[in-house]
Amino acid sequence: ATDRDGNIYIADSSNHSIRKIDKSGVISTLAGDGTAGFGDGKPGQFRLPGAVACDQEGNIYVADTGNNAIRKILLSGEVVSIAGSDPKFTAGQMGSALPAFQNPSGIACDKNGNIYVADTNNNCIRKIDPVNFHPVIAGNALPGSVTAPLIPQALDSPSAITCDSKGNIYVVEAGIKKVIKISL
Repeated sequence: ATDRDGNIYIADSSNHSIRKIDKSGVISTLAGDGTAGFGDGKPGQFRLPGAVACDQEGNIYVADTGNNAIRKILLSGEVVSIAGSDPKFTAGQMGSALPAFQNPSGIACDKNGNIYVADTNNNCIRKIDPVNFHPVIAGNALPGSVTAPLIPQALDSPSAITCDSKGNIYVVEAGIKKVIKISL
């Protein structure tokens, strides 16, 4: 992911860290202490982070794949959990019919502050709006359930996601090697 200043951020999965490459090419560790774990604060801990995204405010979002969680890295460098496997996130927050995240591997931010997550093993795309509600907007979160309204069929292992400036979402379905477009 690239921020508004031209810095590049990388999910270094094997090292359980988020790396930053600044405009001059200097590589540093932004967050994560290099050991697999689940910890908020500074430097925080991740377990096999799969993807990163930047919002317009300069915050970094992480699909913490191995922890089934979505994490936020504040401008201060502090890691904060915003959705997922942390015990503070209850089934009620997720919606009683929705399962917890299952290997979220892709994440994107739009210009309105919404975050989109490719929830790979739940075969769906979730939206986290600025107040942290995250309904399924595409795909099928439960085996045999009715699909979400924006995509009439189930998704097959969505693994990567991005947004364009017009609000369209593009999703890689790894299971069937296809890219789809979702227009909101």
